[in-house]
Amino acid sequence: MARTQLGLEHGLGAPLPPQSKNSALLHAFANRAPACSGPRHHGWMDRPLPIVRYIALYDGIATTAELLRGGFSPVEIRLWHDYRRILRVRKGLWANLDVRDDVVLAARVGGRLACVSALEHHGVVPPELVGRDIHVDLSRSASRLRSLRDRNVVLHWSRAERDGDRQAVSIEVALDQAQRCEARKAKMGTPPHRPPEK
Repeated sequence: MARTQLGLEHGLGAPLPPQSKNSALLHAFANRAPACSGPRHHGWMDRPLPIVRYIALYDGIATTAELLRGGFSPVEIRLWHDYRRILRVRKGLWANLDVRDDVVLAARVGGRLACVSALEHHGVVPPELVGRDIHVDLSRSASRLRSLRDRNVVLHWSRAERDGDRQAVSIEVALDQAQRCEARKAKMGTPPHRPPEK
């Protein structure tokens, strides 16, 4: 089943519905006892990290709204970040520390890995064949996009929802994007840009 991209507050479509295998875990998090509000609570920093496990249910990237629905208060979210247990990707978007750098960069732009960047992510092509360009998949409604200082960003727009998870499009989608990308570069001599793909 196709999965949607990041939350509505980022202009990237509807919030990602958890896969069925995670539904019970999400329900348990949503109904757990309120989290402690700070490091003064005995053992706060020594206990397992529930917020990390919760974010992992969303492919390692979750919105503030999703964390609040999971029972984490704004104060606790800020503390987890201040104590370097989670990463602030951009306003209202958080990631676990084990999420790959290129995935974080794509999310910082406003989307997820696409095209050859996604193929490298899935292990289909080696990194040396990808180059320094980062290909980012975006929905038609994406907004508040950001640029990256030291990386060229190639945007892949779409009117329709495409398979994959929050980190990258699926291999099948990435292969199709790569073919389109190469065809455009061969025809125009420039990377694909704003026109949405059908």
